[in-house]
Amino acid sequence: MTSDDRDQILIGIGVLIMLLGFFGCCGAAMENLCLLYTYSILLIIVLVAEIVLAILIFSFKERTEEEIHRMMIDYSTAGASSDKQDLMKKIEQQFNCCGIAGPTRTDCQDTNKQDCFTRFRDFIKQNQFVLGGVAIAFGLLEILGVVFACMLARNLQLGYVA
Repeated sequence: MTSDDRDQILIGIGVLIMLLGFFGCCGAAMENLCLLYTYSILLIIVLVAEIVLAILIFSFKERTEEEIHRMMIDYSTAGASSDKQDLMKKIEQQFNCCGIAGPTRTDCQDTNKQDCFTRFRDFIKQNQFVLGGVAIAFGLLEILGVVFACMLARNLQLGYVA
């Protein structure tokens, strides 16, 4: 998977999330049952997709690490866009690291610095429970969104005024 493919996937996900928000907001504001139920169904699909993604990431841990390593290499090469190179520089500053395979570049003077991939992997391992807790919190918020949208739609069906 190339860097451009990843970019297009992220743009597609962003568009879907925007549409999801549109269905939820317009469905609630206009008290439209169809939009509210569409919002609920799409939110359930997103939640299931997130659960499947989490299972795949943990099931294919080595493959995930390889993909992250490959992405970091793509972002640090001279042919990468300036945005991607800037992102790698920010990662180097944030994690106090240098390069992907250690301090091999000329602008990496400190040979005591660890490579960025190892530092990033260690950071994820150290904070895996926090990251998992945040993911669970987002999942619970999504479940609440589904419940409240269905409750509003049900109340509208029964003739209650919001």
